[in-house]
Amino acid sequence: MRKAILISAIVMCVTLAFVSQAFSMGQRSPAKKAEAAKVFQISGKVTEVDLRSLMVTVVPQTGEPLKLNLNEKTIVSKASRNVAISELKKGIRVTVSYKISWGRKIANLIVILEQPKVPSKTAPVKGKK
Repeated sequence: MRKAILISAIVMCVTLAFVSQAFSMGQRSPAKKAEAAKVFQISGKVTEVDLRSLMVTVVPQTGEPLKLNLNEKTIVSKASRNVAISELKKGIRVTVSYKISWGRKIANLIVILEQPKVPSKTAPVKGKK
């Protein structure tokens, strides 16, 4: 009887050691949690769009290019309505809100900014004489 109790106690201790280690491995440090909760924002010009790997590169007016990952939760908006990710094209201006998760920059919201209308050069209309 004592042998069975002793074996049960040893099994419980070993199990508890493995379970507590597994739980502690899945938890992030407070600094990582704070970083993941932060939302960053960047405005700039799209220089690269890769729809296969779901990545977009944005270059701000000043600073380095930023590669952002897209996922199923990424919202792309243009003129106050949601549009498909395929609307992202090289050369357009955007504002992106993103979070850092496990070292990756994940875009939450991409707002496509209206392109300024450039008046087209037209030939002068010849009037009747």
